[in-house]
Amino acid sequence: MSLSPSSPFSILAVAGRFRIRSGYLHMLDLLRALAAAGHEVALVCRSLPSDLLPAHMPFPVLAWHDIAARRPFGGFSAALDFCRNRRTNLLHVHGGAHGPWVEHLLAASGLPVVFTPHMEGGLLERWESRRLQSLSRRVIALSEFRREALVNHCRVPREKIRVVLPGLDLASRPEKPPELARRFPVIGVVAPLDKDRGQDVFLHAARSLLDAGGDMQFVLAGDGPRENSLRRLAATLGIEKRVIFVTRLLNYADAISSLDIFLRPAMTGRFAYSVIEAMALGKPVISTPAGDVPELVADAVTGLIVPKGDPSVLVAAVRDLLSDPERARRMGAAGRARVAERFNADRMLAETLAVYHEALAPPPH
Repeated sequence: MSLSPSSPFSILAVAGRFRIRSGYLHMLDLLRALAAAGHEVALVCRSLPSDLLPAHMPFPVLAWHDIAARRPFGGFSAALDFCRNRRTNLLHVHGGAHGPWVEHLLAASGLPVVFTPHMEGGLLERWESRRLQSLSRRVIALSEFRREALVNHCRVPREKIRVVLPGLDLASRPEKPPELARRFPVIGVVAPLDKDRGQDVFLHAARSLLDAGGDMQFVLAGDGPRENSLRRLAATLGIEKRVIFVTRLLNYADAISSLDIFLRPAMTGRFAYSVIEAMALGKPVISTPAGDVPELVADAVTGLIVPKGDPSVLVAAVRDLLSDPERARRMGAAGRARVAERFNADRMLAETLAVYHEALAPPPH
């Protein structure tokens, strides 16, 4: 099966349990770009909390049970009929935690498969990624760091992997430069409230900044199992009135827009989509080097890269930017320019379509 370069695709995107996480926000950016370019797109998720799904999606979004319910006791047959009725010519699997139904669907459909692992889970997702890549003609890595992780930890053949950097639509993200001259500069972290995200380090840094005479507001935005423990830590440090918790996010951009300085104190190498989002909005970034960050942030140009786990280095970096608002604005502007050059939606779309054409090409004899 092959398509001419100008022919539109009919793509069924397949995801696990939908959550507001970096990988799934990237997936939605890609699907919007595909739909805007005239390709037929549908998204099927293992489970779909309707209150977490962003409104006004320009493509159908279904949970697995929505399809299976059309034919009681025949969910896989119904899914195959769904693909045939839409004349689907490619399946694009995103993330992990799908369960066995996805493997059955991929095998039974006979359609070419492209797989984008998010690598935000633990051993279970790594094991599932190994299985899914074996059913895929191409695997997309969202950075060079992730390509090496796929080769070394998930045993994906290097020749099967294509690196496609995330891309954002700057037209839908107006620049919001930092306003450090205002009375209460706003400094925050936007990330799931999970372990190893570094929010505890951030709270200790916030305490030190206030002790040094700073007059500022702090934001922790995200959802996850550590919310209560982080609230308790803020209370123990005596800063609960200076820390705003923003939960039930539908995206990252709204929360990041309210910040003057964006922090990512992560301890491990999760996908740093929030860093790209912050740069797109013109925010100076302070981040640890965990994961893909060195590929995203130009140190001392678009932000500052600091060591992990040390509140004092976060304090020093924040005070550095607070003392030089013009430098912070230059960093924010340079970050937005970097997104326009390297992480734009047009490039992401073109490179993804090239991968799709590779997946559709007949295998060499």
